Amino acid sequence: MGNSDATKFEKELENYYGDKLEQGNIWQISVPEEMINKSFDRLFGYLLEKKLVALGIYRLPGASDNKYPYVVCNPDPKINISVRDKVFVIGKRISNDLIEEGSQAGI
Repeated sequence: MGNSDATKFEKELENYYGDKLEQGNIWQISVPEEMINKSFDRLFGYLLEKKLVALGIYRLPGASDNKYPYVVCNPDPKINISVRDKVFVIGKRISNDLIEEGSQAGI
């Protein structure tokens, strides 16, 4: 997309969405305690209520039968979420109840 095309696209977005369009950030957060051992689609809905969109998970060693960490983008909705998972989310801000002690999220 050329620079003028990008500018035109941005103007169209601004005209369509007006003041509802906000910039967001990508964050990595721990799985909320109440979502451990639940499916990704349940986690997705839970985070959506907090104005966050779950993009994927970072699976730490031992989360399932894995020896090494890996990332899953757009996981299967029925994948089981473990305490050893982290979640990539996009949103404007992270609510205090989702920020771990000692974390830099939201600062």
